[in-house]
Parts: sequence; C-alpha cells; structure tokens
Amino acid sequence: MSVLLHDEAVALRFGPYSNTSRFVVWLTASHGRVVTLIKGALRPKSHFLGQYDLFATSDLVFYGHGHDRVHAARECALLRPRPWLRADWCATAAASAAADMLVKALPSDEPHPEVYAAYSAMLDALARPGSAATALHWFELRFLDLEGLQPKLHHCASCTTDLPPDAGARFSPSRGGLVCPACAGRSSAPSDPVAPDVLAMLGVWQRAKSPDELAAVRHTPGQQRSMARLLGAFLRFHLNLRLAGRETAMEILEERMNG
Repeated sequence: MSVLLHDEAVALRFGPYSNTSRFVVWLTASHGRVVTLIKGALRPKSHFLGQYDLFATSDLVFYGHGHDRVHAARECALLRPRPWLRADWCATAAASAAADMLVKALPSDEPHPEVYAAYSAMLDALARPGSAATALHWFELRFLDLEGLQPKLHHCASCTTDLPPDAGARFSPSRGGLVCPACAGRSSAPSDPVAPDVLAMLGVWQRAKSPDELAAVRHTPGQQRSMARLLGAFLRFHLNLRLAGRETAMEILEERMNG
C-alpha cells in the first residue's frame, strides 16, 4: 500500500525511464536517498518541467511504495535552483563527485538528515568562486565523520600514542588514519608519509562544522593535491567503491590549478 509523503529533496541523478518518463535519484531531508519515477516528465506540457534539476532543492511530494522500491512522484516545486553551478565547471564537478558518492554509498529509504544538511551546505558554499576543492574535501570528511569512519589524525590508529605534527607519522587507510613510525615499521600495510602542514590542514578541515568556517583558510596547490590523494585512498578503502565522479573532479581541479 502506498503512502503519500512530502519532503525537501536535492536531485542527485536522473535519466530516461521511457520515451516520456524519467527516474530521479533524490537525497531527501527526512527519507534519505529515494528513487522516484516521474511519469510524463518529458512531455511538453508536463507540470514537472522546470521544477527539478541536478543539485537544485525542490519541494517533493511522492507516493512511497515501501523500502528499496521505486516511488511515484506526484508533484514538485523548485525551491533553490543554485544557478552558480551552471557557471562554474569546477563547482559542478565537485557537486557531482559528492552526488556520485552519495548515490553509491547510502542505502535507499533510510533517513540521513545530517548528511542531507551537510550536502546542502556544500552546494551553497560552492557559490563562492574558487571554493570547489575546499567544499568537496570538507564534505568528504564530514560524510566520513557522520558514518563513523573519520580518519584518526591525532593519535596512532594502532597503539593510540599521541602524535604531534612533527612526529613523522604515516597515513594508512587500512588502519584507520595516522600510525606512528614504530607501528608503521612493524606492519606490511601500505602507508604514506604526511607533511606536517598537510596534517594540520586535514585537522582544520575535519573540525569544521560547515564549509563557511573554511572560507578564509588558504592552501597551496601542493597541499590540495596531497589532501586529495590521502582522502581518495581512505574513501576507496573504507567505502569499497570506485568513485568515478571524484576521479573526474580531481582532473578538472588539477587543470584549473595548472591553468
């Protein structure tokens, strides 16, 4: 039996379902990731035209058909179109990378209100020119935190010894974050050295509760590359996913830095 549901939602992905209909993958405020069928969405006189778009927030009404099912959209109204994502390719790539992770990592039809709030905050932060890398890496760390997977950055993930920035620690995704030199030497698990400035930057990003707190924080291209590489390895190991959207975003951001 279907239930009429009402929620605020951001469109993460959509595609054709038939010649005239579309499916849309949403991240909703109260129902998590849901998939809806929009019948007749591609017809010239559809009342859904212009009422949803990628990374835009809409007011969504849909018929819930049970857990892990395709639901039927009844109506939606555009609330926050975020036009800046049509003008800045780097911002669009960052939004797409985060959306790709959410589509693949979140189970369907389970509430994740804090993830929704974090993703919405990231999308709004992308209105600031040059904010793509900062907003994306903040969201990645925030998502890991909310999922209970945040990397350990202040003490050894193996022996729990406190690690000051100059301790010569190494970063090991499989062991959950930083490991002291002694533990790294006793293990065959892959690990990478972390420069003290990159470690400090990771700590600042991890502690920030919103991307707005990082607006005044500056970083060099080298620091950005290091943080992107470390976070990418951590995400791949702990989510066990190939995040193709992130790979594309990193290529685009690299071109922007080199341009």
